[in-house]
Amino acid sequence: MAKNWIFDSDFSFADEKFSRIYRFFVIEAPVDEKVSRRAKHLDVFNKASRKITDILKKNIPSLNKNWKTVLVRDRDEMEKIEQDVKNLCKQSKILDEVSDRKEVFIHTDMKKNKTKSLIYSIRCAFAHGAFSKTEFYGEQYYFFENRDKGKLRGRIVVKEDNLIKIIDIFENFDKYLKPIHKGVK
Repeated sequence: MAKNWIFDSDFSFADEKFSRIYRFFVIEAPVDEKVSRRAKHLDVFNKASRKITDILKKNIPSLNKNWKTVLVRDRDEMEKIEQDVKNLCKQSKILDEVSDRKEVFIHTDMKKNKTKSLIYSIRCAFAHGAFSKTEFYGEQYYFFENRDKGKLRGRIVVKEDNLIKIIDIFENFDKYLKPIHKGVK
């Protein structure tokens, strides 16, 4: 049951999970300090920007195994960056179609902050309509694609429940932070 990278699936804001996911990643996404709605989630980065990636990986195992980034040092290297992203997509078997049920997170990292870049990548895919919500192997999956000036910048295949988990970690950050510091005085 292969899925192609065609973004024509139907979605509804009446779907509570979709609405929550869209609201977080498009409206509240902690990627821009100038927008006050995003301030509470930016506090998470300001408190513990290095720990958030570890917390996400601990609570979402697919991030631990299948999260790959291409660091962007010079935006003038668009062709090379696109080729690096395509090579990672090909290795992960998500370049032309998706046939495995694994989650994969491939995107560029311009901010030298892997988590912020992931959230930004999802936000941009939503904002530009380059996403699809689909049932895949009996579960709800989201497919996200990022392009910059027509050049591929990322592809993400993720279960709906893990998007909700990302949101939950940001909204309840202190709850997730405590187990890390449990034995430390």
